[in-house]
Amino acid sequence: MAEVVFKDVYKYFDDTLVVDNFSFQVNDKEFVVIVGPSGCGKSTTLRMVAGLESITSGDILIGNRVVNDVSPKNRDIAMVFQNYALYPHMDVYRNMAFGLKLQKIPQDEIDRRVARAADILGIEPLLRRKPKQLSGGQRQRVAVGRAIVREPSVFLFDEPLSNLDAKLRVQMRAEIKKLHDRLRTTMMYVTHDQVEAMTMGDRIVILKDGVLQQAGTPMDVYRYPENMFVAGFIGSPSMNMIQAYVSNGQLVTGNTSIPIEGFFEKTFNLDDVSECIVGIRPEDFFIPTSTDNQTPAFDATIELIETTGAEVLIHCSLNTMSMVIRAMPDSYIPDANSIKVGFNPARMHLFDGKSEMTLRR
Repeated sequence: MAEVVFKDVYKYFDDTLVVDNFSFQVNDKEFVVIVGPSGCGKSTTLRMVAGLESITSGDILIGNRVVNDVSPKNRDIAMVFQNYALYPHMDVYRNMAFGLKLQKIPQDEIDRRVARAADILGIEPLLRRKPKQLSGGQRQRVAVGRAIVREPSVFLFDEPLSNLDAKLRVQMRAEIKKLHDRLRTTMMYVTHDQVEAMTMGDRIVILKDGVLQQAGTPMDVYRYPENMFVAGFIGSPSMNMIQAYVSNGQLVTGNTSIPIEGFFEKTFNLDDVSECIVGIRPEDFFIPTSTDNQTPAFDATIELIETTGAEVLIHCSLNTMSMVIRAMPDSYIPDANSIKVGFNPARMHLFDGKSEMTLRR
């Protein structure tokens, strides 16, 4: 058993609260990604699991054992850092074997573990090279290999791909996910990149200012965000947020009114709500045809069109609010600055204008 359990964990740096009452369980053999903006406490949370940061209060358990006062070397974990942390004077083999030699592992067992890790990562030809002779991606593989040879119960990854170029990041995140599928070991992965979180994690944990905002599978978090922060953070481009209010049984935003009855009364709790925020993802907009008079639509002004090849991003303004529409490359886009933008009310999200929490029932 190698689950990781957080029980009411707090972390202060002097008078600054960095992790606020964090409770969560990473299940055995699960791949959990902790994601959030810079300064949200995600790396500190990972470092507390590793024993590199002490906790102020609460408990952390690894495999049913409280490890608050256990030294890092005795926690049965292995950590991969953002900056690789390779010894420059050692070749790849010695970098990977160094920790095992400190543990006085027999030489034949060291050779077996290094050979196995090198085979998994495809770095056998690199074993006699030094870090300066390696590319960024190769150094990252060596850092991962150094963790693999320890055969730990829990792997910890602290933004390991942030120093790589975009193409290599895509390749390496796929390799790390395949590595988890092959090793079937508990893994915790920290990143600020929500695309990495969505594509890699069995579950993702979203933090803001040290507070757990939501945890769930990537698609659950994407489809059913608990608040505006999660809705805006998960998804690229971000969800469009449009101010609205409820009046006479209508949801009103700009010059568009949508009857609540028949659209929202079974999905959202709009009792006693006057101000709300309408959330619509870029892919849930479309440009209606001239014969489509039943679909709710906004009258917006085109400000910018970005063509990426696979899609077109249309940046619009609705009154003083900005919106982004994701369209297919062959979609009809009028030449005029003004545009009518349709959307499916069934794909809308509604949030309380004051608490910013979802109004979903």
